[in-house]
Amino acid sequence: MKRIVALIAVAVMAMTAAAQGHQNAKGSQVEQSTSLENHKLWFNMPASELKAKAEQGVTDAQYYLGFRHMIGRGVEHDYSQAEYWLKKAADKGDSRAQYELGIIYATDSGPVEFTAYDLEKAKYWYGKAAAQGYEAAAEALKKLEKKEERAKRMEGLKSVKKETNDSIDLGDVLEYMENPWLF
Repeated sequence: MKRIVALIAVAVMAMTAAAQGHQNAKGSQVEQSTSLENHKLWFNMPASELKAKAEQGVTDAQYYLGFRHMIGRGVEHDYSQAEYWLKKAADKGDSRAQYELGIIYATDSGPVEFTAYDLEKAKYWYGKAAAQGYEAAAEALKKLEKKEERAKRMEGLKSVKKETNDSIDLGDVLEYMENPWLF
């Protein structure tokens, strides 16, 4: 369920990404278009043509090939390939790809053979995209940091309960989450 929600958010973000330097379908350097037509061009391009452009180093092709592998659109649904192509684009400064990598690393669901769950990498890539003004990445980074803070508080509660040999009950957990200064 988390993956589906993330993928829907990703699709919306891909269509509304902030303008920045990328290569167009012909391979020349242009400002990234946020138009629906440009999105459709890349999203619906035949997989063989898209892969050829990605292999030539065209940033948009690398991003869309990675994204399409992530969702299984016209190519094999393959998280390893998604990670590979998104990283190629992200390393060139593509904030959309950086954001997508953040999602891949922050999401703990997916096939067993793909174990990319790594919150430090997620924070790194969200941070790179956020530094370029990518608002969704900034929001995701804030949520991830809040999640980590809650996890630390829960660990603190567990250790206090262990020391006193008490069992943890849900009421205590909820009270602690809402009022950590009471503990």
